[in-house]
Amino acid sequence: MLLPQVLAIGTVVLRWSRDEPVVASFLSILLFVALNRVFTVQYFVWFLSLAPAVATRIDLKLHHAVFLALFWFCSLGAWLHAAFRLEFLGESVHGSIGLASIALLVSFFAIAAAVSRACHVHRAKKLA
Repeated sequence: MLLPQVLAIGTVVLRWSRDEPVVASFLSILLFVALNRVFTVQYFVWFLSLAPAVATRIDLKLHHAVFLALFWFCSLGAWLHAAFRLEFLGESVHGSIGLASIALLVSFFAIAAAVSRACHVHRAKKLA
């Protein structure tokens, strides 16, 4: 997973670090967590702490933000539920945890894409 992390974070840093360092930090951490081999819930503090600052620098419609938040919370809940069943109950839920992992990864990428697009829109409005 190292190469995807390097490519994703490198692209974000090259694109956003000069104009929007807060957005670059948020997206870099978000993608690092999404593509990391080890996945723990405490990593969310890293990027969620930047979310209020990012919210002031993007132009994202409320209904789109709510959809992304619900998608992320639901996929995270499915992943945590499957992980709990696997780790603590010893149940064979490899299919469930695999599907939940894919949904969670897609939700991370959807958030990253939406923030990136919304930052473009916000910058264009600011320049106009």
